[in-house]
Amino acid sequence: MRLPRRYLSAAALLGVAVAVLPAIASSETTPVEAVNEGGGVYGETHRWSPSQETVIAGNAVTFRNMTAVRHGVNWINPPAKPVCDNTVPVGTTEATAGTNWSGTCTFAQAGTYTFYCTVHGAAMSGTITIKTPGTPIATTQAPSELTHATARLNGAVNPEGNATEYRFDYGTSTVSEHMTNTLSLGSEDFSSHAVSAALTGLTPGTSYHVQLVAIYGVGKTVLGSEQTFTTPVPAAPTVATGQATGLTESEATLKGTVDPNEGEATEYSFEYGTGLGYGQSTEFKSLSQTDRVSHPVSATLTKLAAGTEYHFRLVAHNKVGPAANGEDHTLKTASPPSSPPPSPTPTPPSSPSPVLMVVPIAPSEPLSGSLFEGGAHALRLTTSHGPSVRGSVDVSPAGAGGRLEVGLFASTASLARTHRPSRVRVGRFLRSSVKAGVVSFAVPLTAPGKSALRRHKRLALTVQIALTPLAGAPASVTRSVVLRG
Repeated sequence: MRLPRRYLSAAALLGVAVAVLPAIASSETTPVEAVNEGGGVYGETHRWSPSQETVIAGNAVTFRNMTAVRHGVNWINPPAKPVCDNTVPVGTTEATAGTNWSGTCTFAQAGTYTFYCTVHGAAMSGTITIKTPGTPIATTQAPSELTHATARLNGAVNPEGNATEYRFDYGTSTVSEHMTNTLSLGSEDFSSHAVSAALTGLTPGTSYHVQLVAIYGVGKTVLGSEQTFTTPVPAAPTVATGQATGLTESEATLKGTVDPNEGEATEYSFEYGTGLGYGQSTEFKSLSQTDRVSHPVSATLTKLAAGTEYHFRLVAHNKVGPAANGEDHTLKTASPPSSPPPSPTPTPPSSPSPVLMVVPIAPSEPLSGSLFEGGAHALRLTTSHGPSVRGSVDVSPAGAGGRLEVGLFASTASLARTHRPSRVRVGRFLRSSVKAGVVSFAVPLTAPGKSALRRHKRLALTVQIALTPLAGAPASVTRSVVLRG
């Protein structure tokens, strides 16, 4: 059962405020549809959706009621009578309303057309605004996404019912130097549409003029206001000089970090030399990243002088920006091993070399310290074939990369040189950059040592082992052995 309805006058209907934004349309519009909400005899509400439309004169609007509730359309003092299909129930009484209908109404004259439902009155009303095409409106807005070489140009175009295209004109002195591609707006309504264009290849630190241009009709144009913007100057990269590693007598690896600070094509190298003037540099390398993150970099130096202190620093620059220098650091290459004294010309043996037995005697000092592993068992001397001493020593990780030296010493008395107690080196082994773990060695006797062994059939030796690490104090150990022929 439906309540009796009281129809309002046209003047009362025109005073109804509807808090709905108008839907802007061109030749195709959103259908104005009857909507029923709520339920029950007293709780049901009805409305048109959308309740407002704006179209160009001569175009049509679709009206429809796809429900089982009766609805009809009645025009209130229209500027001109719309031409509607027979399927649209137009009238002034409930008898003209219907269910499940759809049709179009065409509006030839500009103006505002107010309508309401013949069944539900002013509570279910709406408006159709008819406009004729006008002059488009172009608005140039401030650019965005500025970098030293790129920018996004922004603006807004209201076509005012015209088929409209747009572009941006720009330049460093005037806006007429360059232009972007011309694009279609794709709308012929009366709304403001945001438009933009991306620019690349700009010059850093340069001012540009820009203007939005709207094109409509036969070659007609509308110009937006002129705007200016300046591309920023690229920031210098941020660099930090690191430490030198892998030091040997002639090589070193230099390390550091480079933050490109979003600079384009950042390059880096290491400067080095024996003084603060440096004088030499590694080859420049490119950093592929253009972010704001510190990236580790390195370079290996070769052909350095042994036992020499070098200054070095990391430098970097952007392709179009300033250079940056890292802090000055120093390194010192490893010293060369000391040369043994020249040996006298050996006397050819009269018989084949004897088979030597290594007989260990109690150690003169224990193996200790973090550079050796295994305590008293870190050093092993073994049976040897030929005039030499063979053995091995366990190097701990703390001693890795250091220099290992093994020396054989005999008393001057055993060499028949003098009766005063002193020592003479009769063998030497040297190895740089040893690895952690067991390191084997073989130390041959010098010619005087071989001669003494043949003469006495027995030779007492002191075996001295020294390990010099890359950092920290060296460690040494001594053992006494007897070689028998």
